[in-house]
Amino acid sequence: MSVAVDSKLDPRVNCYRDDLAASYLEGKVDSRRFVMGRQAQVVQCGAPLLRNPSADSPQDSQLLVGETVQVYDEAGGYSWLQSEFDGYVGYVRTSALRDEVTEATDCVSVLRSFLYPEPDIKTPPIATLNMAAQVTVNDQYQRFSLLSTGGWIYSDHLMTIDAHEPDFVATALRFLEMPYLWGGKGNMGIDCSGLVQVSLARSGRACPRDTYMQAKTLGIEIPGEDGNYPMRRGDLIYWPGHVAIVLDQETVVHASGHHMLVTIEPWRDVDERVRIETGGKGIEVLRRVPQSNG
Repeated sequence: MSVAVDSKLDPRVNCYRDDLAASYLEGKVDSRRFVMGRQAQVVQCGAPLLRNPSADSPQDSQLLVGETVQVYDEAGGYSWLQSEFDGYVGYVRTSALRDEVTEATDCVSVLRSFLYPEPDIKTPPIATLNMAAQVTVNDQYQRFSLLSTGGWIYSDHLMTIDAHEPDFVATALRFLEMPYLWGGKGNMGIDCSGLVQVSLARSGRACPRDTYMQAKTLGIEIPGEDGNYPMRRGDLIYWPGHVAIVLDQETVVHASGHHMLVTIEPWRDVDERVRIETGGKGIEVLRRVPQSNG
């Protein structure tokens, strides 16, 4: 039976294709088959979330170690899934997942930390974990923690899962000079909305993945006229396809595709570039989020 497809259902955060869809969408979208998902957990650092199941597909986002997902299909070495962290839908190499799901006890609190085969800094690292990756600690030895997935990490690079960093702006500033990477969330690079999402996540707040999603839902909208907004530290400026975090009345920090890194610059310089690139479109909205999760 054919149903009327809800044009408001964004395929980036609703799991459906012509041939297959998540069971929670039955009656809401037109698809040949509806299936229940199977929970799995990410074990690869910065696993690329791809638009299509192929190595040359664009990367729309990344999944961090410890994130859980619902898998709806597997074929050709790829899993079609939906993230339980932010709802994003895409394809990930099946080898980046495992069926066993463990409850996280800690998260990585530094930009990157090495994972060692032994509790010894002189042994060659076997992997890296980046900020906000979630892990389960099974044991400790001296300055190291043993993870449930194997490997030892320096204990001071972890915080308990319920510990947060209330100043998300300070967290964002720690990413300064990290390379810009489309779809990146901080493994070897990060994009503008990823910087906002990861920084807010470390303060204990949920945040959508893409700029257009964030611009509609984060915090509260602050009214203002073109070039005359009452900005304060921590506000988020949204342009078409871009976001920056306000540091003060004059400057912002953002992951810039122009400079190809996380940088600080006058927001008016960003505004001028965006206007040139978009044919005159300036700031779409200024949004304000509280500085602490309370």
